Amino acid sequence: MLIIFLVAIVFDMAQQDFDNFKQQIKDWMDAHPEEYDCFEEEMNRKDNAGYQQILRKAFSLVPKYQKIIRKRVNQVSTEDISDIETLFSANNLAESLINEFEKSSPESIVPAMLSWLYFGKSFERMVERGEEIRRNPETTFAERIVILPIIKLVIARSISLGLRTKTDWEKHREFENFLDECAYGLISKTTNHTLCEELFEHIVDDIIGRLETTKNNKSKRRQHINKLIDLCSTNESASLERYRDHVNSKLKIGKHGQQEIERLLTKFGFGSVLESPTMSEFFQRFNSLNNIRNNIVPEDATPSLTHTDVQNYLSVIDGFVQEIQNRATEIIASV
Repeated sequence: MLIIFLVAIVFDMAQQDFDNFKQQIKDWMDAHPEEYDCFEEEMNRKDNAGYQQILRKAFSLVPKYQKIIRKRVNQVSTEDISDIETLFSANNLAESLINEFEKSSPESIVPAMLSWLYFGKSFERMVERGEEIRRNPETTFAERIVILPIIKLVIARSISLGLRTKTDWEKHREFENFLDECAYGLISKTTNHTLCEELFEHIVDDIIGRLETTKNNKSKRRQHINKLIDLCSTNESASLERYRDHVNSKLKIGKHGQQEIERLLTKFGFGSVLESPTMSEFFQRFNSLNNIRNNIVPEDATPSLTHTDVQNYLSVIDGFVQEIQNRATEIIASV
């Protein structure tokens, strides 16, 4: 339900004369990189620390929001949020956020939150968080029913507000889905003794992270400990299928540049591909294209690209994809 609050903030802001204020947010973000990075890390933590901060802020700005949330949880209703948007407008939420932003109090999360919403990977992270909840075996059936409409709502509103395009969402999933498929292919054909070191360590780290968040719950804590014991055991496991939900191929929040791509490829055993001579040309083109994308969304800049430029970009990207696919085939075939 906190995701609904964040989406409704953007909608409420869109009703205002917001262009000049967006530039102020961008200026704050550029001038306070450390504060913004700290907030971004909070939003990425598995214990939901960042979301809890925002929830407390939501209740302080719009006290009646808590009552609506309780009602919606009981009714399992998430598809229509017009009542929440009306409530925010009636409480002058946009004006309250603007006023708090302009006060620039060091204790306030508003500047970093608005920077994340408009210039970070906020919508992508909200969708990823929803999908993580749905995949988690500890999520109840009722919670899964509620979260799916929220995911669809986030994507639809990001497009209708002009902050993302349909193509943005398609591209966002392609790379992550590819890594998921490679990881699942390896897991299905290996044991805890033959799994590649990079993926083994990744799964261990994920289990430890979940163990940290459930350390006060004896039942859940025991499940994670048993998984870790079996994975690290000297006895060879016949199947790793139950570790599939510990594979996380998501890009870090707000990170989608060369270093993040290299981090993911290395984590999933594609480090050798980065040494290929073609990678230098790919990342040169990739970084250029990424800069163009960052200027288009959300700053509405008009890209200076010819038809030949586009074809050159596509050719380099196709070469990168082919090289990764070839390497994936080699890795899985060698298992």
